Amino acid sequence: MNNKYFKFFEWFLVICLYFLITILLSSGIEALKIKNDILLNCLFIISEVLIAAILIFIYRKDFKGKYQELKNAEGNKKIISSFKVWLIGLALMIVFNIFLSIIIGDIAENEEVNRSIISNYSFYAITSMIILTPICEEIIFRLSISKMDVNKYIYIIFSGLIFGFAHVIGSTGLQALYIIPYAALGCSFAYIYEKQKNILCTMLMHSIHNLVCILIILFI
Repeated sequence: MNNKYFKFFEWFLVICLYFLITILLSSGIEALKIKNDILLNCLFIISEVLIAAILIFIYRKDFKGKYQELKNAEGNKKIISSFKVWLIGLALMIVFNIFLSIIIGDIAENEEVNRSIISNYSFYAITSMIILTPICEEIIFRLSISKMDVNKYIYIIFSGLIFGFAHVIGSTGLQALYIIPYAALGCSFAYIYEKQKNILCTMLMHSIHNLVCILIILFI
């Protein structure tokens, strides 16, 4: 039991470190008041690369041999299985989003922010959402939480809820209900990790999900 508390504290420190570094780097870049869009995009990307590198370094042992696991026929089965679970999570997310948008009369604030970022900083947004965000968020919300060694159902639900909460921070009123679709997606990623024990599977599915979202925003 003491070890579980220690692991929870360790995860809490890691997530605090993640948000602290993110805020400091973002604030620092904004304080520079750079007008050049190309330079600004590059600085944002560099800052996220730094964050991803720190997280990978902290959990470097958990990445050892994971890529090799996915290179054979068994690895292909893991990817296909993960893809099917993601489709279920995506379907649930879409249903909940439609239902909530009818009730609330507006899309999730987080989606509005993403649309704005894609519009104003397209190169950064695409690079971040497809590559860097999946790396960082899957380490924070899946890999690090799995270290607590709790019941798998508790892990899946807790991981999903924390993931959902992180995407509605700052939302007020009924907007907070959008935690439901994000949590549904988060639970699907957690289920994938619980089943495959390979963080690269969830990173890949998260990357595919974000790519689909970007294409929808850009072309629909």
